[in-house]
Amino acid sequence: MNLDTGALYEHLPLPAQRFILTAATNDVIALLEHVDQLDGRSAAASARTLFEHLVNFKDVSLSEENTSERFMDHRRVTVEQLSRRRWHIDALDRAAAKKESNFLDGLASQGRRKLTEVVAKYSSRFKSGWATGSLHDRAKHYGLIGEYEGYRILSGVIHGSSGGVRGLVQERGEENIHRLGHDMQLAPIAFEEGLRSFTHLCEALFDVTQRQEADEMGGRSFWLLRSRLQELRDVSAKEDRKMWPRRLPPSPYLPSLAIWPTGKHAWYIRDLRTELMARADPVGEDPDIALELARAASHDPEEFGGRPFMRPRPDVQLQPRRTAQWFPTRSMLVPPDHPKNPNNMGLTKKEISQNWFGV
Repeated sequence: MNLDTGALYEHLPLPAQRFILTAATNDVIALLEHVDQLDGRSAAASARTLFEHLVNFKDVSLSEENTSERFMDHRRVTVEQLSRRRWHIDALDRAAAKKESNFLDGLASQGRRKLTEVVAKYSSRFKSGWATGSLHDRAKHYGLIGEYEGYRILSGVIHGSSGGVRGLVQERGEENIHRLGHDMQLAPIAFEEGLRSFTHLCEALFDVTQRQEADEMGGRSFWLLRSRLQELRDVSAKEDRKMWPRRLPPSPYLPSLAIWPTGKHAWYIRDLRTELMARADPVGEDPDIALELARAASHDPEEFGGRPFMRPRPDVQLQPRRTAQWFPTRSMLVPPDHPKNPNNMGLTKKEISQNWFGV
């Protein structure tokens, strides 16, 4: 999408309008780049911000209270905030740390004085936000309450709400599958909301500048939204389906029961990724182990280097003991090269699963 924003700056009479145009142009470019990668969460951040740019531009252009001067004065708050952010200095080398400290000291000296001035001018609430009134009320004033609902959805993503990760978590019965990677379901929503806000911003730019460039940008944004939305929805749905497993992935933790000839038994949790295990306790009532005890009666630990009878119990929920030490599974389980290892006894996988002595 061609963005001829450079031709508009000299026709914007207020500095705040030019600042907002710069931010919005960068954010709409970022939006399209993220959507192209089906990166819904990153696209949501850009789309959400575009709505704020729209309301801010309306304010500084039309409001008698939320003026361009007020918008620009809020830079003093940011300077003072930057001057107090110093945790990172310890990670720098000595020369860089000294330079950074001097720079921040200068900001602090300048920031405190300027901040005192603007707070006296606008009130202490100015430190928490540049505009008077909630974003909801400001959007409603400009007839943007429908777009505000989209902003709220995107805010759920940015603020880390449970609903904001719905495209990355899928329910399978009583279990949830959590996926890493792009939230592809969110990409079309961000595309819709972001371009809609930018289209409205272009309309506001035209109202101020009466320039053809603003009108054409709005037209191109609207055309892009209408012409590509269905394609984007189809592609994102198709690619998203590919990313989900057809069945629940197995847990990397395998609950296991160890039984000694005396009848003494203990529970262990086995990490199949690292082949380490640790003592654990059942959660809730003690599981029924009668079948395992009967099968363990014929087990001779001497044949297995003193190792106990072991059997997996994936149906049992275990909690590792807080003080338990993780140790290699080979010290408890039958070695892979042992003649009585089930894999070396000509048993089928089904037979092994039915009567497993440890692998």
